[in-house]
Amino acid sequence: MNEFIFVKKRLLTANEAAEYLGIATGTLYNMVNQRLIPYLTKPNSNNNRFWRCDVKDLHNFIENNKITEY
Repeated sequence: MNEFIFVKKRLLTANEAAEYLGIATGTLYNMVNQRLIPYLTKPNSNNNRFWRCDVKDLHNFIENNKITEY
């Protein structure tokens, strides 16, 4: 995947978000289901089939989950 896609796109698909975080797509789905990762759905959508992750939320997730003490 293009390294710069994360600079050009704000809303990422599940595959793109998983790649951004460096995890498997299945792991991302589990984290979304556990409400660990925020996501957006298509307005007026009755199902959650169309959803995207905001790259800013993913960045915040990374920053908030860093272990800084050894």
